[in-house]
Amino acid sequence: MPELRRIAISDYYLDLVLDGTIDVIPGGRLEGIHPSSTRGLQIQSPEGKWVLPNITKVICCTGYESDLDQYLDDSILKTLDYDGKDLFCPMTLCWDTLHPNLPNLAFCGMYRGPYMGVMELQGRLAAGVMSGKVQLDDATFAKALETSQHIRTHKPRAQFPHSDYIGFMDKGDLVSPAFYQSSNEELARAGQEELQEEVQKGQDGGRMSSLVLSALIGFWKFHRNIVHQNSDDRMEHVHGTVRYSRPKLDHVLYCEDGLYELTPSKSLSVFREYEYLVQEDDDILEIYFV
Repeated sequence: MPELRRIAISDYYLDLVLDGTIDVIPGGRLEGIHPSSTRGLQIQSPEGKWVLPNITKVICCTGYESDLDQYLDDSILKTLDYDGKDLFCPMTLCWDTLHPNLPNLAFCGMYRGPYMGVMELQGRLAAGVMSGKVQLDDATFAKALETSQHIRTHKPRAQFPHSDYIGFMDKGDLVSPAFYQSSNEELARAGQEELQEEVQKGQDGGRMSSLVLSALIGFWKFHRNIVHQNSDDRMEHVHGTVRYSRPKLDHVLYCEDGLYELTPSKSLSVFREYEYLVQEDDDILEIYFV
């Protein structure tokens, strides 16, 4: 059986960030990682310091300068118009991969912001051209080099050389690794159909209950008046805070804490909880008293 490759799109990530289950550290250049036997890893950036416990692996993947001048001959670097200090795009290449005057050399991911999908296709392009399975004429190479040079010299520079990730990968509305199966077209087609179904659900209102539930995550203030119509129509007041959280992915928990003002001088603490669940097949939001 072929290995099943699919992309995961989390509907709960932002909920868990708002809920505080996931801590997001503000971006910034990393200035140091300091091991500590008792505290874990200390991450330091211009915005502050954070200690992250129970770290087993650290992946360093951005902000590096290339040092190809340590490996390649000066004549090759000149052909590439190489600038090792240029983090934006250090070389002039066709699709940031090939150069027509260097037929046995190819690069993957050598520009700011490359995604894994682009690097996969760069590898396939290099293999295809070097093996002769992909034929590119001189005009195609020349146009691609001109585009690369324009990206490098344009002022002001864009945030990323290829900000249109989907356009750089391929045509269409979506990009998923499942679309680019090299050995299983049926699996690629199944991935496309599955994502298209999800897009359709978002367009026809079929996920409204889940959207409403996610929109509630966080802290809210509430004020409630209670009128006793069967007695003297006296009115009492309840106020406090409500927290919607997601302790488990399958439901949202409503926690209400407040004060019940019986009289201007007398009040009681009040507390109650509800569970909100979505029946996805019918797009129904159900509420249960805890």
